Amino acid sequence: MEVGAEAAYEEFGEEVARLTPPLQHRQAHLFGTALYEKKGSVGFPICGSLFSYGCAHALISAAMQKEGVSVLAKFADACRSTVWPPMCLHGIGHGLVRSIGYEDADVMEAIDLCINTVKDASTPGCIGGAIMEYDGQTLMGDAWAGRTMDGENTFEPCASAPRAAKSACYLWLVSWWYDNYSTSRMKPRGAFKQIGTLCEGLPDKEYTAQCMAGEGEMAASVANYDARGVLALCDASSDDPSSRLYCLAYAANMLLETPDGESDLMMLCDSVRAEDRDRCTY
Repeated sequence: MEVGAEAAYEEFGEEVARLTPPLQHRQAHLFGTALYEKKGSVGFPICGSLFSYGCAHALISAAMQKEGVSVLAKFADACRSTVWPPMCLHGIGHGLVRSIGYEDADVMEAIDLCINTVKDASTPGCIGGAIMEYDGQTLMGDAWAGRTMDGENTFEPCASAPRAAKSACYLWLVSWWYDNYSTSRMKPRGAFKQIGTLCEGLPDKEYTAQCMAGEGEMAASVANYDARGVLALCDASSDDPSSRLYCLAYAANMLLETPDGESDLMMLCDSVRAEDRDRCTY
């Protein structure tokens, strides 16, 4: 990095600008590892929010492996001064699991660190990153395998997680379910029907709404932010009006960032029961 870390990151951004977002994210992991080798943990703010915090994910992982958990408080404080703290804290969760390991006990340790050391139990934050990394092994690069779903681990680690972690955990577990169904070549509507059934069958019934909210966020992504596609997936997710409401409302929130976001939100929320429309648009 003869040009300096900040300039090098700008050049890197230009080089990967034409890649797909997943490839940009993966390349940013490589940059984050190199940045830590040159600058140490003080290089963390340079990563910023680009490429879904891919640089931060890898830098945190590298720092944890070398410096241990003592570095977490410093990263958490830095995250809270960024434009969008939850996404930055989410990156810490990824880094924790990559540093500790991918066994059941490892993710429980990561969740405990999120709650008690990082001091974050928000839905999108540290716990979400830990669950996503545990399930998908996104920082493993070419060694990626992902966690396979079987009849005994369907609701784990959320069923065994402390209560403070359950809300975030069940929302992020949905993406793992979908990945497993997708890998088995199940069509999206079929996968969303199966996921809706799982949400309604949670061992912790009080988190059904959060699970369906996760399905809504997944619907926006799977449908490529097309409102009619989202509607079809949420329709498939459940026959229960309340469950369907959470799917549609959270999907609509994701679509708000698109050019037709407000009209898409109204279209999705107009499809729910009249007494639920205000809740949906809210």
